[in-house]
Amino acid sequence: MSVISGTVSAIGGAMSQEDANKKNAENTQNTNALNYQMFRESRGANGNAILPLYMKGFETTLGNDAIRAYNDSLSPTDAAAQAKIIQSNFSPMQDQANQTAEAIFSGGLTAQELAAEAAVAAARQQGVDTKRQSGLEALSQTLNEINAIQAGKGYSSDSLGNRMLKADSMRKTFTQSAADQAAANLETAKERAAIKEGGISRKLSSLDLPGKMLQQNITVAQSPNNVYLTEEANRQGILNFFKLNPQAFQNQNLPQVGAVPSALQVGSGMMSAAGSQVGSMLINKYLGIPVAGKGSGNSADYAGEIS
Repeated sequence: MSVISGTVSAIGGAMSQEDANKKNAENTQNTNALNYQMFRESRGANGNAILPLYMKGFETTLGNDAIRAYNDSLSPTDAAAQAKIIQSNFSPMQDQANQTAEAIFSGGLTAQELAAEAAVAAARQQGVDTKRQSGLEALSQTLNEINAIQAGKGYSSDSLGNRMLKADSMRKTFTQSAADQAAANLETAKERAAIKEGGISRKLSSLDLPGKMLQQNITVAQSPNNVYLTEEANRQGILNFFKLNPQAFQNQNLPQVGAVPSALQVGSGMMSAAGSQVGSMLINKYLGIPVAGKGSGNSADYAGEIS
């Protein structure tokens, strides 16, 4: 019985493998045909590489609207041209910004601030000079009035008292003028020191400015090209909904079908494992061996009889 079981199992296995091979061959053939069709359609065969082939009815209207929106949108070339015009309009300001950034490190800004302070210092000095001159004129007028009064009383203007009076008045006037001059000089020195310190602080706080300006100038220079690419992406986005597949088409074969045990193998296994009479009867039936009380028949009929 073991010989028969082994033989039958081998026959059944071969039959099962043959069926699996036929199924695999059929699947492979169908898959290759579909892959080839998709490959050609993805490159525009029999229609359009973007819009699907099923565009009918309302889908036709929807597709036509998308195409119209695509055609009516600003072309990337026109968008880039507009960007260049805008770029040229802002170019003078960008140049000034670059010059200002350069002046931070070259000392140009500090020099401009010192020049502006010089005008303030000159006005301050003029105030000191004017105040001193006014004081001297007032002193001269007062002394002349005193001389006139003393002369009317018969006193000489060259007297010791008159000289002491003139000396004391002149001393007070020039002392006040010197104090005013010193205060003006101190204020000017403070302002200039503050401006120079500010220039140093500005440099220290702007160490990353060259890199930022470099990136900004690169961005400005690339803006027309970036606008072109953005506009092209926006136009393509109108048709994204209709694309068959936004990704590159890949061939994917169907999984291979493994061999499925046949009824002969099942029966042989049952007979070998347990010596089952049912398994033996099933094998005999497949081999056309008559069974007591039964005639030969097909496996489906006989399976119903033993179920």
